Amino acid sequence: MPDDLGHRDVLLAVLDLGRECAALQRQREVEGHFGLGRAERRAPVAERRITDEEQGQDAELQHSAEATRETPRALISLPMDVCARRVFVSGEVQGVGFRHYTKVRARELGLAGWVQNLPDGRVEVWVEGPETIVEELLDWLRSGPSGAHVRGLEAREVRPAALERFEVRR
Repeated sequence: MPDDLGHRDVLLAVLDLGRECAALQRQREVEGHFGLGRAERRAPVAERRITDEEQGQDAELQHSAEATRETPRALISLPMDVCARRVFVSGEVQGVGFRHYTKVRARELGLAGWVQNLPDGRVEVWVEGPETIVEELLDWLRSGPSGAHVRGLEAREVRPAALERFEVRR
């Protein structure tokens, strides 16, 4: 029986890696079709390094996200350029499916983290993964799903928490 479980874990890890590769391939095809390079597509994002005090607050927020796991990633080594961003999106971003479509897009890109509504009307996103792919999600967040009207986006660099899935927080 333990051999069966080991084979299952390997198969799940391979399937997960395949989904990540497919998402990257779709991204390259879109960029090639429209002739867009990274520099041409990116709008500026307000970024700053997070202070030690804020990092302590972020650790509290990460705690509940670490409790759930989607797939066994122990068999897949993470790239060296893994980064994390804590993002605040303002505008008409609640009640328009923003959290759901952010989760869908992040999973398509193979990223980990979470998204939640804030009482002040903003949406907060914690995302981690390879830096170029995290930037891809930030590009998408600048406009969001079709019903959203994004007015501002603030991204802060934070320490990765080694999350393994992307989820919607309620």
